[in-house]
Amino acid sequence: LLEDWKEQPLTVQSLLEANLDGHAPFLAYLSACGTGQLRNEESMNESIHLANACQLAGFQHVIGTLWTVEDEICVSMASMVYKFLRDQEFRDESVSRGIHHATMALREKWLDSSCGVDRPLQDNRGSRDA
Repeated sequence: LLEDWKEQPLTVQSLLEANLDGHAPFLAYLSACGTGQLRNEESMNESIHLANACQLAGFQHVIGTLWTVEDEICVSMASMVYKFLRDQEFRDESVSRGIHHATMALREKWLDSSCGVDRPLQDNRGSRDA
């Protein structure tokens, strides 16, 4: 799907045309701003965006964003989610737990910085060993 992202970027149409029947990929992680936003007037009436196009194409799980997010936060979030998935068994439940774990860790970091507390980011909360 992403052989040449400059000439042929990932689009809703290319996802819907992908033949993934019988071979449903486990996870699509769309770490770009607004992958859950409608950007094409043609798909406005259908409410189709990249994130739900991945679901329609057959991905079992899709992680995307509904609004603009800073690059640094996207990198931290993706890193924590993938580390969580690496340390857990790849199961349906692990995806939602990984997102929850990363969201809570980033929220705690934001609260600490808002209150003037300077602690290193803890990304092991929620893992089996913690």
